[in-house]
Amino acid sequence: MSFIGLTATVHAQTFTQHLLQQKPGNGKITISQSNDIDVLVNGKNAQEAVVAPRQTVQANTTQKKTIIAGQTQKTPQKALTKNIAQTAQTLKTEQAKKAEQVKKAEQVKKAEQVKKIELANKAERAAKAAQEAKADSIEKARERWHREQEEKAQAQKAANERNAVEEAIALEKRIAEKNAQEKAAEAKRNAEKAAAERRAEAEEEFNIPTVDMRKKVMRGAHQITGYRVQAFAGGNTRADKLKAQQAGNAIKMRFPDQPIYVHFYSPRWICRMGNYRSIGEARRMLKAVKAMGYKSAIIVKGKITVFD
Repeated sequence: MSFIGLTATVHAQTFTQHLLQQKPGNGKITISQSNDIDVLVNGKNAQEAVVAPRQTVQANTTQKKTIIAGQTQKTPQKALTKNIAQTAQTLKTEQAKKAEQVKKAEQVKKAEQVKKIELANKAERAAKAAQEAKADSIEKARERWHREQEEKAQAQKAANERNAVEEAIALEKRIAEKNAQEKAAEAKRNAEKAAAERRAEAEEEFNIPTVDMRKKVMRGAHQITGYRVQAFAGGNTRADKLKAQQAGNAIKMRFPDQPIYVHFYSPRWICRMGNYRSIGEARRMLKAVKAMGYKSAIIVKGKITVFD
């Protein structure tokens, strides 16, 4: 309910002034009332304390004032008081609603801020998790690279060891083959030597002079320990055999009465002469053989053939 009248500002606060105060968050209140109502509400002293009007009365203010003033004079004081109380209650209710709205707005704003903070925290956690995942991925990649390098090194080491074993086996095989070849060659040489010895034994002694001496040896000869002069000792080749025979022929021509023996005693061909019971006889013949140019001639002790 609104009243048309004049309002004024006084040093002492009245009920009307209290209603007209503007506070943050509250609406603006306009009160129009007559002098009689003002005196009834605020008292006579408050009416005298009015300094200046604060509200502009509309074009029909005078007419409304006159009508309402006339009505007010007829309105009982109890009704006026009830109207004022209802107006105050209405204002209070509106203030409470506005305060509730402000509170709700603050709550919404606070909720939005909390939501923003939560979103920011969530984004920060997500970024941190992504960074940790990236770091973990990099670490795993590094570990995988190191593991691959170790596996490659182990595989290379195993390959090197395998190659070394194969080379050792191949070397042993080559050595075995070489030893087998050498053994085969040695066996062949031994076989050739054995064959040569058998041929030499078959030839018996190489006594150049006459066949009658061999018959005499076979009839009246026997062997004892004595001395012979060795004029030549060579190798096991055919050339060495020829040299031994040539030495025997030369000595036989120089000393026809001396028996000459050309034999193959492994591993060499030799040419010996004489059957001397004493070392003195052998020395005298050694001197004569060396005089023929056989400077390497020596005396050897062994079995000799003698006649009864």
